[in-house]
Parts: sequence; structure tokens; C-alpha cells
Amino acid sequence: MVPAAESVAGGSGVRKTHPIVQLDYRVRLPVCLLVLALWGTLLIRREASAWLWALAVFHGLLWPHLAYLHASRAANSKLAELRNLLGDAFLCMLMVAVCSFSLWPAAAVFITLNAANLSVGGVRFAFQGLLAFLAGALVGGAFTGFAVDLESSLAISLLSIAGLALFTTIFAVHSNAQTRSVLRTKQKVESQNLLIAEQNRYIETARAQAEEQRAAAEQAREAAESANRAKSAFLANMSHELRTPLNAIIGYSELVAEEVAELGQPQLQPDLHKIRSAGQQLLELINNVLDLSKIEAGKLELLIEDVDLQDLIQEVLDIARPLIARNANVLEVSVEPHLGAVRADAMKLRQVLLNLLSNAGKFTKDGLLSLDMRGAARDGVRWLEIAVSDSGIGMTPAQIERLFLPFSQADNTTTRRFGGTGLGLAISRRLCELMGGDIRVSSEEGKGSRFTVMLPVLGLELASAGAEA
Repeated sequence: MVPAAESVAGGSGVRKTHPIVQLDYRVRLPVCLLVLALWGTLLIRREASAWLWALAVFHGLLWPHLAYLHASRAANSKLAELRNLLGDAFLCMLMVAVCSFSLWPAAAVFITLNAANLSVGGVRFAFQGLLAFLAGALVGGAFTGFAVDLESSLAISLLSIAGLALFTTIFAVHSNAQTRSVLRTKQKVESQNLLIAEQNRYIETARAQAEEQRAAAEQAREAAESANRAKSAFLANMSHELRTPLNAIIGYSELVAEEVAELGQPQLQPDLHKIRSAGQQLLELINNVLDLSKIEAGKLELLIEDVDLQDLIQEVLDIARPLIARNANVLEVSVEPHLGAVRADAMKLRQVLLNLLSNAGKFTKDGLLSLDMRGAARDGVRWLEIAVSDSGIGMTPAQIERLFLPFSQADNTTTRRFGGTGLGLAISRRLCELMGGDIRVSSEEGKGSRFTVMLPVLGLELASAGAEA
């Protein structure tokens, strides 16, 4: 049985036995046995001494295994195997010399081993093999007095020819197998290279397409942002032009209403009231659109100041109570004492709270509304929390997700039933963000909603500095 290739763990990692070591081992096993028969035939004819028989047995039975162990355990297995081939040349020519340089054995040994040396190590190594032949001949000839007997019997000739044929056949078969293995490996590598090249072309094409799509998307985004900024800038600049005629309509409708009352024609009052109400609704819508456009255009300026919370709440309640009472709702107010002031834009904060209270009153009927205001501390920063709760229709998680989108309400049914533009909450959240805070919402369908306004007590800049510290 031929030993398999070995892997030896060394200080520099894992090393593998060179393929030539296994090939030479497969050649030596049968050839050395045949050569043993050849040496035995020659030695019987010459009545050789015991040490020559021992040398012949060593060469035929032990040498193949010793050579393999030497090469397979060496740090450089190929170099060790080259030394083994030189040993083959020396031993074989030594035996040829002690057998009086018989012609056929000498020719077989020289032809086979010189061919092996040329194929494995090239011309330079083959020259070293010739030196090994010469050394073996000199050592062997020294023991026999360089006796020469070129004649060979038929048995010796046949054994020599058989050894030559066996060596070349085994060597050729294994060399051909290794060559075909190398060719298969080369074909496999070429196939893999073609596959890799195809994949690289595909990746390059996909990368180019992705780059084109990214560039197109970037251009589309820039175009959309430019159009949005232009739209927002236009609407923001149209503030005076839009509000002035509306204020005139509302003002003249009030004047006409007063004159109609003086003229004693009360039947005209409802129509005038509708004109005034429609004008106010349109003015509120325009104000919301303009506020949103200013925010998006970056033109909304805040007037940050110390806002007295007690006064602010009172102003908000004075305006909100009539709106809340329309649907027979009850409002409960809870304000933590000694809150003091907060750094914010008073008008914008009033707008946010009025929007939340009016929404709570609009979506609740015969229910309970609450306004809770208290202080909180988070990450070393003092916060103001204002919570507006109601017991109204509530919302589903899907409705909450789109709640703060501009021009969007919970769903189309809500819009048809309760009216509105869907701008109030979007503007309120953005105003809170501009003041360094936010609005959070929690709700359950059929059980009401809770909106919580959170603002830093010291204002946006100081709150950011406190959070970093």
C-alpha cells in the first residue's frame, strides 16, 4: 500500500510532501524487487560474499521505504528526494561494479536513472547523477579489482530488460496521470477565471447602472428640493398679498352687519355671518399654509423670550373654552405650581396648545378633556411637559403613523366627518422642533388620545449644551 501525502505541522505552518516523492516511491517498490532478483542472479554466478548479499537485500527491500521516510519528513521534500535519486544512482552502479560491470544491467541502470534525473532535475542535476554513478562504480570496483565481464546470460538480459520496461512504464503512467491532473486543474482554473471575469463584467455593469440611477435620483431629489424651496419661498412672500384682501372681506362683512342691524333688517344677518365665517376659515387655512411654507423655506423666525406659563395658559383657556364647549365637553386643568417661565416663542407655543385643545374638542363629544402641565428632568436638562388628553374617537397605530404628515388626517372618513386640512398637527410638531422640543402621541381606538408637548425650559441652545455636558 502506498502512503498518502503527509502534512507536517512545523514552526512555519503546514507543509505537504512533494508529488515527486510519492511517484518515486511507487516506482521503487516494484523495480527494486525486480532488481533484487537481478542482483541475486548475478551474485549466485559469482559466489559473492555475505556482505554483498546484505547490500543487495538492503537495496531491494529496505531502500524504497527508507528513501520515502527521509523525503516525506524533510523540511524540503523535493530537495530530499533529489538526494534519494543520487542515492539510487550510487547504489545501483555500486552493485553493477561488484557484478563485474555486466553489460545489460549497466545499460538498464544508466538509461533509467539518467532519464529520471533529467526529467526531475534537469541537465544540471543529471550531471550530479553522473558523478554519483562514477562514485558508485569506483567504490564497487575497488572491492572487485575493477573486474569487467560484459557478457550476460539470457536470464540476466531478460531481467534487465524487464526492469527497464517496468521502470519506464510506471514512470510514464504516473507522469501521464499527473500531467492530465495538471491539465484538468488548468482547465478548471481557466473556467473559474472565465466565470469570475463574467461576474466582474456583471458587477461592473450593475455598478454602472446603480451609479446612473443614483445620479438620476440625486438630480431628481435636487430638482424636487429646488421646486419645493421655490414653492415655499413663493408662498411665504405672498403673505401680504393673500391676507390683505381676506382681512378686507372680513372687515367689510362686519361693517355691513352693523349697518344691517341699524337699518332693522335682521334677515340679512345669517348670510353676512356666513361670509365672515367663511373668510375667517379661509384666512386660517392661508395662515397655516404660509406657516408651513415658511418653515420649509427656512424663513420662519422665532421670537424666543421668557414666557410666563400662568399667563400663557390663561390666554389659551380663554380662547379654547368656547371651542371645547361646542360638543358639550368638560375641560380639567392641572398645572404644577412654581413652574415659572420657559424660553420659547410665546405666540407659537400658544398656537400649538390651541391647536391641540381644538383638535381634542373637535374629535370628542360629551367627553372629558384634560390639560396637564409639569416639569421633568432628562439627561441633566430641565423640560416642560404639557399633555392634552381626551376621551374621543382615538386612533389606530396605522393612523398614528400618518398623523403628522402635512395635509393628512387619520383617514378619509375622519376628513369627511370632522373637516379640517390636516395641517395643524404637522405645523405644531415642526414649531416644537424649532424650539428644541417635540410632540409625542399615544392613542387607542375608541378610548381617546394623549398628545404631549416637550420643550427645554432653558431653550434650544442651552438645552443642547446641557445635554452634551
